[in-house]
Amino acid sequence: MDKPKFLYHGSSNPNIQIFKPFAKTYRNPKEGAVIFAAPTKAAATKFIVSCDDSWSALGRFGSTYYALYSDEVRFKNNDIGGALYTLPSNTFYIDPDYTGSYSEWVSKDAVVPVEVEHFSSGLTAMFSYGVHVYFTSPSVLDQLRSAQDHGYALLKTLTPANALHDSTFIATL
Repeated sequence: MDKPKFLYHGSSNPNIQIFKPFAKTYRNPKEGAVIFAAPTKAAATKFIVSCDDSWSALGRFGSTYYALYSDEVRFKNNDIGGALYTLPSNTFYIDPDYTGSYSEWVSKDAVVPVEVEHFSSGLTAMFSYGVHVYFTSPSVLDQLRSAQDHGYALLKTLTPANALHDSTFIATL
């Protein structure tokens, strides 16, 4: 995959002047601290709201990104807004030892954003960039994780929250 000129980082912190690798942002202790970035704004908006794998699943089918949360109240409590940062990609790389995804770029060097887009809500940010957002139950999250097709058929049966807020929204899964 060719490296895009710019990558994107979503954060609940709207005031980041310079990104620096921190010890708490690593996938593997051997890899160490890194800065994460995504190749699209849609992918990055999923990280504006703080969540973890115990109650959420973030992914993509084709060009459609999705975010599934098994606790809507927790999501709303965590949604304090934030920012979508545009980052120069020159120090970023994909490390195949730690990811099989072309959506997970990392840098071990400090990075200064070239643009910042502020959002009063992470949900609004995801809606703005077409991320399909689902609020479900823990059992549906478990079904998604155990599905042979990675949850594709299951997601097709669910109504994204986007459609409940925008009558013109068309689900594309």
